[in-house]
Amino acid sequence: MRRSIRNTGFHISVGVRNESMETVYETNATELQSSTVVSLDKPRNATDVYIIHSTGRTLSLCDVRIFGDCLDGYYGWLCEDVCTCKDPAEVCDKVLGSCPQTGCRTGRRGLGCQERCAPGYYGDGCETKCDECIDEDCDPVNGTCMRGCLAGWTGDRCDEACPTGTYGNNCKNTCSVHCEDQDCFPGNGTCTKPCPPGQTGSFCDKVCANGTYGYSCASICSDVCVESICHPVNGTCSRGCKTGLVGDDCSQDFDDSWTKTAVKTG
Repeated sequence: MRRSIRNTGFHISVGVRNESMETVYETNATELQSSTVVSLDKPRNATDVYIIHSTGRTLSLCDVRIFGDCLDGYYGWLCEDVCTCKDPAEVCDKVLGSCPQTGCRTGRRGLGCQERCAPGYYGDGCETKCDECIDEDCDPVNGTCMRGCLAGWTGDRCDEACPTGTYGNNCKNTCSVHCEDQDCFPGNGTCTKPCPPGQTGSFCDKVCANGTYGYSCASICSDVCVESICHPVNGTCSRGCKTGLVGDDCSQDFDDSWTKTAVKTG
């Protein structure tokens, strides 16, 4: 039985397609057997494989299979994408770039770990929010606020409330001296505790309106005071008592008070 000469004298050329075809590996002329395996001498990056007959004759090929693998640390169609696993020693999936063992590098996400964290998030797995940064704009790796902090917050990541006694942008403002213990909300400076007797308002810097007194001016002056006006701190009648009443709190009848005084002096 004659041996077919159509399958003799062929060679395989492996190349990289750029401005021209650069050959990175080529076999010597050989003969195709019923099953022929050709292996490269070492790992190489390539985009094209050619099976060429040296005499120009037709080759009889029933099945051609090409297997390749990226170098460790690379993945993708051209093996040009660099793995970005959290552990640099982990070899990522050479097709997708995923890192099943340690996950993505800090500040990265997505199947191939090529996406930065979404705006407003940072850290491992992009799970930590930076919602105290202006416009939620922070570094995806360490969370440092790129445009500064919202009012009431400080620190590189704007995750620390203003120290007691301060408030506002960069905590530069001082809480009102009228706030109890000079303690106020770090965002807007309003007093955190009820105002001291005689004071009212968000900053406790206003005197009680006529007819009120006490903590945050929450108490009503007695109707036995003239015009129901009293001292804003202790509630004593500032303009005296109505007719027939005496005493600091106008709780005594004038006649009873006069009689007791007369008996005492007599």
